[in-house]
Amino acid sequence: MAKVGLLGHAKGYWLILLLGFSWLALLLVLVVAVDVLNLRTITSELARRDGEEAVVLWSHLFAEGGAAEVMQWLMLGLAAALAFFASGWLRGIRANVRLERFWLIMGMALLLMLMEDAGNVRQAVSIYAGMLLGGAAGSAGEYLVFALIALVPGLAVLWYWRLVWQLRRTRILLLGGFVAYGAAGIGSALRRAWYEPAGWWVHEWIFAGRIAELPGVHYGFTHGFWLMDFLVEETMELIGATLMAAAVAAFYADAGPCAAALQPEQAGRWKSG
Repeated sequence: MAKVGLLGHAKGYWLILLLGFSWLALLLVLVVAVDVLNLRTITSELARRDGEEAVVLWSHLFAEGGAAEVMQWLMLGLAAALAFFASGWLRGIRANVRLERFWLIMGMALLLMLMEDAGNVRQAVSIYAGMLLGGAAGSAGEYLVFALIALVPGLAVLWYWRLVWQLRRTRILLLGGFVAYGAAGIGSALRRAWYEPAGWWVHEWIFAGRIAELPGVHYGFTHGFWLMDFLVEETMELIGATLMAAAVAAFYADAGPCAAALQPEQAGRWKSG
């Protein structure tokens, strides 16, 4: 029987879920404590360092390069590493070659997502395209980056979904990750049309109008826009990254009961649909 190793432990993927969601819960508790309940002593040092009277904590924790995004990078990197390892493991035991290719493509997709998120590739493309060709080209360049990043995992799922569908825990977690990232990506692509009113709705109805506001106008947008762009969007992306990493780890647990089917002599008979 093929050995999956430590990552194949039935509870392994729960550790990833626990880490990602515990970190998110901690950040949200801090936001409620400081920015909603106004327990400002927690941020006195930040305020002193930045020369501000008061710090809007959610704009620090959920900004680009903030605590939420750093955990997202960790999850995407972990997911990519586990996916590449899964592909190599399947090749090593001469298992189903189509499943091996699926994880190879998913590893590349996750790596692209990490590169885009950490390097702000779409913003750079949008800025330079806008400078060279005008404002419309900037938006088109951003949409193009979105499309290319979505294309790679989309092709993997399109080609091999029948294989992955047989792996129950992997399937559920992958679907959750795709939904979370899809919602965040589509929302971000159309952000200029709806982030501002949606953010003010979140401010009034989710936080009862009590969450600390960003003063003034920043880059042409007010508090409502940034509440969506930082707090809501980064929350969705961290959820998506955590589910993606857990999904790849869950594959090792799902593959355990199917270990006999992964043997070289059985690989050709493991159904792909």
